[in-house]
Amino acid sequence: MKKAEWRAVYAPRGDMLEKRVRQTLMQLEDKPTHARPKRMVWLAAALVLVLAAAVAVAAGLTRSAKYDAKLLAHQALEEKYGFTRDMDSFFRCTVEEKAGETVVTYSADEDVGDFAWKLGDYIVTIRDGKAEASWSNDGEAVSGDFSSDVWDTALLARGIERRKAGEEWYEITGETLETGESLSGAEKTTPEVSAAGESAVQTGEGMLAEQEALDLARQALEGDGGISAEALNDPENELYAVCQKEEGKTVWNVWFHSAEGISVVTLDAADGTILDVIVDTGMAGNG
Repeated sequence: MKKAEWRAVYAPRGDMLEKRVRQTLMQLEDKPTHARPKRMVWLAAALVLVLAAAVAVAAGLTRSAKYDAKLLAHQALEEKYGFTRDMDSFFRCTVEEKAGETVVTYSADEDVGDFAWKLGDYIVTIRDGKAEASWSNDGEAVSGDFSSDVWDTALLARGIERRKAGEEWYEITGETLETGESLSGAEKTTPEVSAAGESAVQTGEGMLAEQEALDLARQALEGDGGISAEALNDPENELYAVCQKEEGKTVWNVWFHSAEGISVVTLDAADGTILDVIVDTGMAGNG
Protein backbone atom coordinates (compact mmCIF):
# COMPACT_ATOMS: atom_id res chain seq x y z
CA MET A 1 0.00 0.00 0.00
CA LYS A 2 1.10 3.57 -0.63
CA LYS A 3 2.04 5.87 2.20
CA ALA A 4 -1.15 7.89 1.81
CA GLU A 5 -3.26 4.72 1.92
CA TRP A 6 -1.56 3.53 5.11
CA ARG A 7 -2.27 6.92 6.67
CA ALA A 8 -5.91 6.65 5.65
CA VAL A 9 -6.23 3.23 7.27
CA TYR A 10 -4.15 3.87 10.37
CA ALA A 11 -4.88 7.55 10.89
CA PRO A 12 -4.70 8.86 14.50
CA ARG A 13 -7.87 7.87 16.29
CA GLY A 14 -10.14 10.01 18.40
CA ASP A 15 -9.99 10.70 22.09
CA MET A 16 -12.85 8.28 22.79
CA LEU A 17 -10.85 5.28 21.59
CA GLU A 18 -7.77 6.40 23.53
CA LYS A 19 -9.87 6.71 26.68
CA ARG A 20 -11.34 3.21 26.19
CA VAL A 21 -7.90 1.70 25.67
CA ARG A 22 -6.43 3.56 28.66
CA GLN A 23 -9.33 2.46 30.86
CA THR A 24 -8.80 -1.16 29.91
CA LEU A 25 -5.04 -0.93 30.48
CA MET A 26 -5.60 0.75 33.85
CA GLN A 27 -7.87 -2.13 34.86
CA LEU A 28 -5.07 -4.52 33.98
CA GLU A 29 -2.43 -2.48 35.82
CA ASP A 30 -4.49 -1.75 38.92
CA LYS A 31 -5.22 -5.42 39.60
CA PRO A 32 -3.05 -7.02 42.31
CA THR A 33 -0.47 -9.52 41.16
CA HIS A 34 -2.51 -12.39 42.61
CA ALA A 35 -5.49 -11.63 40.33
CA ARG A 36 -7.09 -14.71 38.87
CA PRO A 37 -5.75 -15.73 35.42
CA LYS A 38 -9.24 -16.02 33.93
CA ARG A 39 -9.97 -12.42 34.87
CA MET A 40 -6.72 -11.25 33.26
CA VAL A 41 -7.46 -13.21 30.09
CA TRP A 42 -10.94 -11.71 29.91
CA LEU A 43 -9.61 -8.17 30.24
CA ALA A 44 -6.93 -8.81 27.62
CA ALA A 45 -9.56 -10.19 25.24
CA ALA A 46 -11.70 -7.10 25.83
CA LEU A 47 -8.76 -4.88 24.88
CA VAL A 48 -8.21 -6.86 21.68
CA LEU A 49 -11.87 -6.46 20.70
CA VAL A 50 -11.76 -2.71 21.36
CA LEU A 51 -8.68 -2.32 19.17
CA ALA A 52 -10.10 -4.55 16.41
CA ALA A 53 -13.32 -2.56 16.31
CA ALA A 54 -11.37 0.69 16.23
CA VAL A 55 -9.22 -0.46 13.30
CA ALA A 56 -12.37 -1.45 11.39
CA VAL A 57 -13.89 1.98 11.98
CA ALA A 58 -10.67 3.75 11.03
CA ALA A 59 -10.47 1.70 7.86
CA GLY A 60 -14.03 2.63 6.95
CA LEU A 61 -15.33 -0.95 7.09
CA THR A 62 -19.00 -1.64 7.72
CA ARG A 63 -20.12 -5.24 8.27
CA SER A 64 -23.56 -6.72 7.77
CA ALA A 65 -25.38 -8.25 10.76
CA LYS A 66 -25.02 -11.75 9.30
CA TYR A 67 -21.30 -11.34 8.74
CA ASP A 68 -20.86 -9.93 12.25
CA ALA A 69 -22.64 -13.03 13.55
CA LYS A 70 -20.26 -15.25 11.57
CA LEU A 71 -17.23 -13.53 13.10
CA LEU A 72 -18.67 -13.86 16.60
CA ALA A 73 -19.44 -17.53 16.00
CA HIS A 74 -15.93 -18.23 14.76
CA GLN A 75 -14.49 -16.60 17.86
CA ALA A 76 -16.74 -18.74 20.08
CA LEU A 77 -15.64 -21.93 18.29
CA GLU A 78 -12.00 -20.95 18.61
CA GLU A 79 -12.35 -20.33 22.34
CA LYS A 80 -14.29 -23.52 23.10
CA TYR A 81 -12.94 -26.03 20.61
CA GLY A 82 -9.71 -24.57 19.21
CA PHE A 83 -11.31 -24.06 15.79
CA THR A 84 -8.75 -22.36 13.52
CA ARG A 85 -8.85 -20.47 10.23
CA ASP A 86 -7.28 -23.44 8.41
CA MET A 87 -10.28 -25.55 9.45
CA ASP A 88 -12.71 -23.31 7.57
CA SER A 89 -11.77 -25.17 4.37
CA PHE A 90 -13.37 -28.37 5.71
CA PHE A 91 -16.78 -26.84 6.42
CA ARG A 92 -19.61 -24.91 4.78
CA CYS A 93 -20.87 -22.00 6.87
CA THR A 94 -24.50 -20.89 6.90
CA VAL A 95 -26.10 -18.08 8.91
CA GLU A 96 -29.81 -18.25 9.71
CA GLU A 97 -31.68 -15.48 11.47
CA LYS A 98 -34.62 -16.61 13.58
CA ALA A 99 -36.91 -14.89 16.04
CA GLY A 100 -34.64 -13.41 18.69
CA GLU A 101 -31.55 -15.40 17.74
CA THR A 102 -29.05 -16.12 14.99
CA VAL A 103 -27.80 -19.64 14.28
CA VAL A 104 -24.41 -20.10 12.59
CA THR A 105 -23.70 -23.64 11.40
CA TYR A 106 -20.40 -25.07 10.20
CA SER A 107 -21.35 -28.28 8.38
CA ALA A 108 -18.69 -30.74 7.28
CA ASP A 109 -18.13 -30.36 3.53
CA GLU A 110 -18.58 -33.75 1.85
CA ASP A 111 -16.33 -32.61 -1.01
CA VAL A 112 -13.21 -32.72 1.17
CA GLY A 113 -13.13 -36.53 1.18
CA ASP A 114 -14.49 -39.72 2.67
CA PHE A 115 -13.47 -38.60 6.15
CA ALA A 116 -15.83 -35.59 6.14
CA TRP A 117 -18.51 -37.46 8.11
CA LYS A 118 -16.04 -37.84 10.98
CA LEU A 119 -15.83 -34.07 11.50
CA GLY A 120 -19.42 -33.49 12.61
CA ASP A 121 -21.18 -30.12 12.60
CA TYR A 122 -20.49 -27.09 14.77
CA ILE A 123 -23.44 -24.90 15.75
CA VAL A 124 -23.32 -21.49 17.40
CA THR A 125 -26.49 -19.87 18.69
CA ILE A 126 -26.32 -16.12 19.28
CA ARG A 127 -28.80 -14.42 21.59
CA ASP A 128 -28.49 -10.84 22.85
CA GLY A 129 -24.91 -10.66 21.58
CA LYS A 130 -23.82 -13.80 23.44
CA ALA A 131 -22.66 -16.87 21.53
CA GLU A 132 -23.14 -20.46 22.71
CA ALA A 133 -21.20 -23.09 20.76
CA SER A 134 -21.85 -26.83 20.47
CA TRP A 135 -20.61 -29.77 18.42
CA SER A 136 -22.70 -32.63 17.07
CA ASN A 137 -20.08 -35.07 18.42
CA ASP A 138 -19.87 -33.62 21.93
CA GLY A 139 -19.35 -36.50 24.37
CA GLU A 140 -18.23 -38.99 21.70
CA ALA A 141 -14.95 -40.84 22.17
CA VAL A 142 -12.00 -39.81 19.98
CA SER A 143 -9.15 -42.26 19.56
CA GLY A 144 -5.58 -41.12 19.10
CA ASP A 145 -5.24 -41.86 15.38
CA PHE A 146 -6.97 -41.06 12.09
CA SER A 147 -8.87 -44.36 12.02
CA SER A 148 -11.14 -42.86 14.69
CA ASP A 149 -14.82 -42.55 13.73
CA VAL A 150 -14.81 -39.08 15.29
CA TRP A 151 -12.31 -36.31 14.60
CA ASP A 152 -12.22 -33.41 17.02
CA THR A 153 -10.32 -30.21 16.26
CA ALA A 154 -7.18 -31.56 17.98
CA LEU A 155 -7.04 -34.55 15.63
CA LEU A 156 -7.90 -32.40 12.62
CA ALA A 157 -5.13 -29.96 13.61
CA ARG A 158 -2.63 -32.84 13.63
CA GLY A 159 -3.73 -33.77 10.13
CA ILE A 160 -3.39 -30.17 8.95
CA GLU A 161 0.16 -29.97 10.30
CA ARG A 162 1.08 -33.09 8.35
CA ARG A 163 -0.63 -31.65 5.27
CA LYS A 164 1.45 -28.47 5.63
CA ALA A 165 4.56 -30.66 5.86
CA GLY A 166 3.76 -32.07 2.41
CA GLU A 167 1.70 -35.20 3.02
CA GLU A 168 -1.54 -35.77 1.14
CA TRP A 169 -4.77 -36.61 2.93
CA TYR A 170 -4.90 -40.10 1.46
CA GLU A 171 -1.47 -40.68 3.05
CA ILE A 172 -2.59 -39.20 6.36
CA THR A 173 -5.80 -41.22 6.55
CA GLY A 174 -4.55 -44.34 4.77
CA GLU A 175 -7.66 -44.38 2.61
CA THR A 176 -7.77 -45.57 -1.00
CA LEU A 177 -10.10 -45.10 -3.93
CA GLU A 178 -13.21 -47.28 -4.13
CA THR A 179 -11.52 -49.21 -6.94
CA GLY A 180 -8.70 -50.05 -4.55
CA GLU A 181 -6.29 -47.88 -6.52
CA SER A 182 -4.13 -45.61 -4.41
CA LEU A 183 -4.66 -41.91 -4.93
CA SER A 184 -0.94 -41.59 -5.56
CA GLY A 185 -1.57 -42.63 -9.16
CA ALA A 186 -4.75 -40.63 -9.59
CA GLU A 187 -5.36 -37.01 -10.39
CA LYS A 188 -5.45 -34.87 -7.27
CA THR A 189 -7.60 -31.80 -7.06
CA THR A 190 -8.14 -29.05 -4.52
CA PRO A 191 -11.72 -27.92 -3.79
CA GLU A 192 -12.26 -24.44 -5.15
CA VAL A 193 -14.23 -21.57 -3.72
CA SER A 194 -16.79 -20.88 -6.43
CA ALA A 195 -18.51 -17.59 -7.21
CA ALA A 196 -22.22 -17.84 -6.53
CA GLY A 197 -24.25 -15.50 -8.66
CA GLU A 198 -25.14 -14.52 -12.18
CA SER A 199 -22.98 -13.09 -14.96
CA ALA A 200 -21.08 -9.86 -14.47
CA VAL A 201 -23.20 -6.70 -14.46
CA GLN A 202 -22.55 -2.97 -14.52
CA THR A 203 -22.84 -0.91 -11.36
CA GLY A 204 -25.46 1.81 -11.28
CA GLU A 205 -25.01 5.50 -10.61
CA GLY A 206 -23.91 6.25 -7.06
CA MET A 207 -22.74 2.68 -6.45
CA LEU A 208 -19.32 1.55 -5.33
CA ALA A 209 -16.65 1.86 -8.01
CA GLU A 210 -14.34 -1.06 -8.76
CA GLN A 211 -11.28 0.53 -7.15
CA GLU A 212 -13.27 1.33 -4.02
CA ALA A 213 -14.38 -2.29 -3.84
CA LEU A 214 -10.77 -3.46 -4.21
CA ASP A 215 -9.59 -1.09 -1.46
CA LEU A 216 -12.28 -2.21 0.99
CA ALA A 217 -11.67 -5.87 0.17
CA ARG A 218 -7.96 -5.47 0.86
CA GLN A 219 -8.75 -4.09 4.31
CA ALA A 220 -11.21 -6.93 5.01
CA LEU A 221 -8.80 -9.63 3.84
CA GLU A 222 -6.04 -8.25 6.03
CA GLY A 223 -8.16 -7.37 9.07
CA ASP A 224 -10.66 -10.25 9.11
CA GLY A 225 -9.03 -12.82 6.84
CA GLY A 226 -5.56 -12.72 8.37
CA ILE A 227 -3.86 -12.24 4.99
CA SER A 228 -0.70 -10.16 5.20
CA ALA A 229 -0.19 -6.89 3.35
CA GLU A 230 2.92 -8.45 1.83
CA ALA A 231 0.85 -11.24 0.27
CA LEU A 232 -1.80 -8.79 -0.96
CA ASN A 233 0.88 -6.66 -2.64
CA ASP A 234 2.82 -9.59 -4.10
CA PRO A 235 2.74 -9.24 -7.92
CA GLU A 236 2.69 -13.03 -8.21
CA ASN A 237 -0.75 -13.05 -6.58
CA GLU A 238 -3.96 -11.86 -8.20
CA LEU A 239 -6.66 -9.56 -6.83
CA TYR A 240 -9.65 -8.69 -9.02
CA ALA A 241 -13.28 -7.66 -8.69
CA VAL A 242 -16.45 -8.86 -10.44
CA CYS A 243 -19.78 -7.07 -10.11
CA GLN A 244 -22.70 -9.52 -10.00
CA LYS A 245 -26.32 -9.95 -9.03
CA GLU A 246 -26.90 -12.23 -6.05
CA GLU A 247 -30.39 -12.80 -4.68
CA GLY A 248 -31.57 -9.64 -6.39
CA LYS A 249 -28.79 -7.51 -4.92
CA THR A 250 -25.88 -5.97 -6.83
CA VAL A 251 -22.61 -7.00 -5.17
CA TRP A 252 -18.89 -6.85 -5.75
CA ASN A 253 -17.10 -10.18 -5.40
CA VAL A 254 -13.41 -9.45 -4.93
CA TRP A 255 -11.23 -12.51 -5.49
CA PHE A 256 -7.70 -13.09 -4.21
CA HIS A 257 -5.64 -15.96 -5.65
CA SER A 258 -2.29 -17.00 -4.21
CA ALA A 259 -0.21 -20.11 -3.72
CA GLU A 260 -1.71 -20.36 -0.21
CA GLY A 261 -5.32 -20.54 -1.38
CA ILE A 262 -8.32 -18.67 -2.73
CA SER A 263 -10.28 -15.97 -0.92
CA VAL A 264 -13.32 -13.88 -1.78
CA VAL A 265 -14.86 -10.79 -0.21
CA THR A 266 -18.49 -9.97 -1.02
CA LEU A 267 -19.54 -6.33 -0.69
CA ASP A 268 -22.86 -4.59 -1.16
CA ALA A 269 -22.30 -2.46 -4.28
CA ALA A 270 -24.76 0.14 -2.97
CA ASP A 271 -22.82 1.16 0.14
CA GLY A 272 -19.71 -1.04 0.51
CA THR A 273 -21.01 -3.09 3.43
CA ILE A 274 -18.98 -6.29 3.92
CA LEU A 275 -21.44 -9.14 3.41
CA ASP A 276 -18.98 -12.02 3.76
CA VAL A 277 -15.31 -12.97 3.72
CA ILE A 278 -14.27 -16.50 2.80
CA VAL A 279 -10.63 -17.58 3.11
CA ASP A 280 -9.81 -21.05 1.79
CA THR A 281 -6.23 -21.96 2.67
CA GLY A 282 -6.45 -25.14 0.63
CA MET A 283 -5.70 -27.39 3.61
CA ALA A 284 -8.62 -29.67 2.73
CA GLY A 285 -7.29 -30.51 -0.73
CA ASN A 286 -4.90 -33.07 -2.12
CA GLY A 287 -2.10 -31.89 -4.36
